[in-house]
Amino acid sequence: MDGGEDFYDDSQDLVDLSDDDKSSRFFSDLLTRSESSLAAAVTKIDTSVRIWAHQAAMKDDNAVCLLRCHLPTVLRLSLECPSKEVRRCFSKLLHDLEEHGTPVPKPVAEGPSTFIPLSEVPAIDTNVEEVARLFQDAFVYDCRISHITQVMGDHPAYLDCHIRAQHYLMLGDGSLSFQWRAMVGVMAATRHRCGPLVRLLLKNFVDLDGNEAWLKGIDSLPEKLQNLMTINKILAHQPWLITHNHIQELLKPGPNSWSMGELVHALVLLAHWHAMAGFSFGCGINPELDMPEGHTYTVGATSKSESTMTKDDEDRSQQAASPDAARNGASCTTHGTSSPPAPGSDDSHSVGMAAVGKDIGDLAEKMKGIQATDDGEEEPDETCQMDQFQRIDGCSENGDAESDSSPCPDYISPFLDDPAFCHENFSERGTMSGIRPFRLHDYCWEDHGFSLVNRLYSDIGPLLDAKFSCVSSLTYNKVGDLENIDTSPFRQAIFNYIHCIKGIFHDDYKYSEVNDLLGRDFKSYVRKVTCFPELVTSADFQCLEMFKASERVHINFLLLEARLQAELLYALRALNAYITMRS
Repeated sequence: MDGGEDFYDDSQDLVDLSDDDKSSRFFSDLLTRSESSLAAAVTKIDTSVRIWAHQAAMKDDNAVCLLRCHLPTVLRLSLECPSKEVRRCFSKLLHDLEEHGTPVPKPVAEGPSTFIPLSEVPAIDTNVEEVARLFQDAFVYDCRISHITQVMGDHPAYLDCHIRAQHYLMLGDGSLSFQWRAMVGVMAATRHRCGPLVRLLLKNFVDLDGNEAWLKGIDSLPEKLQNLMTINKILAHQPWLITHNHIQELLKPGPNSWSMGELVHALVLLAHWHAMAGFSFGCGINPELDMPEGHTYTVGATSKSESTMTKDDEDRSQQAASPDAARNGASCTTHGTSSPPAPGSDDSHSVGMAAVGKDIGDLAEKMKGIQATDDGEEEPDETCQMDQFQRIDGCSENGDAESDSSPCPDYISPFLDDPAFCHENFSERGTMSGIRPFRLHDYCWEDHGFSLVNRLYSDIGPLLDAKFSCVSSLTYNKVGDLENIDTSPFRQAIFNYIHCIKGIFHDDYKYSEVNDLLGRDFKSYVRKVTCFPELVTSADFQCLEMFKASERVHINFLLLEARLQAELLYALRALNAYITMRS
């Protein structure tokens, strides 16, 4: 195909198309469960793309623009659509275009995760009925089975809760418009420079007819949204600093004031996408195939052009050999390029085994020992527990607590306010500022947070509570190859350790169990995912090597939900203090 340079020009992420040609609308007829309607939609798309390819070969600039906009989505659907027939038809379409010299996109990385082999991720066409149903539900919602959804597929009970909660947050009833919800999500994901999520949310914003002038960055946002920046960064990195004054500042009367319902909706969105950024990095989620970092172009075998790729395309081709860089937003950070220890090497063995003990059997024995001890012991002494709590965090004992200072991609940096603001070790920060630990005995989710959030943001309470309850009880009574194992002490230690990092104290928990069950390397991984997820590397992930892939994902569910609950508790306590002050 001639005119390749125009086709590969990615200097603009957003193409100026008519409403009918926007990607979300062009593929919207695929959002059906009817096989006949699906077949008609595929035929319509196939015909249109073939016509555009013919016109592009005749140097039609508009056709080139349309192909550049839609072919990445065709690629994604050819590999990640739940319908086998759609995958077959779109795979053939791409093959035919390439045979006739049209440049077609190719995946930069294989599978949804850099850390988890494709063979260990549930297949798009899985035979597990419940997972297949959930994949179909996710696809019908927005014509996508995201990489995060795919990785979660081994745990259908949790995936069901996640899909319902996220769909309601973004597209259900609520005080904020759909466009504002997407932009608040962008602001949240930007705090951790999470390229895959930022790209996806920006695309959602445009597909929802958001004001594209806002895409220039913070200064182009309405002042009302800009006012959310302070509470966004505090909630993401040092939530213990949030007070009723931050709430009052946003709710005070004026042309840019937030209503109570709007603010609660925004706070839940911020906490959700902060936690999702952690999960994305913690599981090594690759960019979506239709996002710029998710695909590259190669010249077709019969192409007349020998050199039609731009520098951007060459860079993306090189990223195929470095998927860590791609998932971090294509050069957002250099930390993701560290190579894991070679399997079987001494380093690999020491990293993994130091995580929770010598091996899975050792972990199982420790859990049994803790349960036996707990059954025969009285309630722990509160003073002793507080002392253990204050000494257990230790975030500053190694090099974890260093923010990423490398340049961010140009689609992230415009939305990043005060990039130097980051997590600080609570035990040190609290000592210096006099901030006391957050005691769940005084304010907890079950007795206080649930009712407040549900009163101000109708129906979100049960959806959040379902996620917390699911992750708390989710177990298959086994770990590794060992069965009939009660893993509740291990799961509780992970959850409470994250709360400890965030300054939240469980009065009835023996914090000595954290050190008994979670080794130094394991805790280092947990701290990174929770506080500095943008720094997580494939080498860090090796501390989980003793666990199966599905168990590693399960661990990241705990990290996600513990952080989400921690942020919500701080925000809702501050809101409650504001309401009390006014009354």
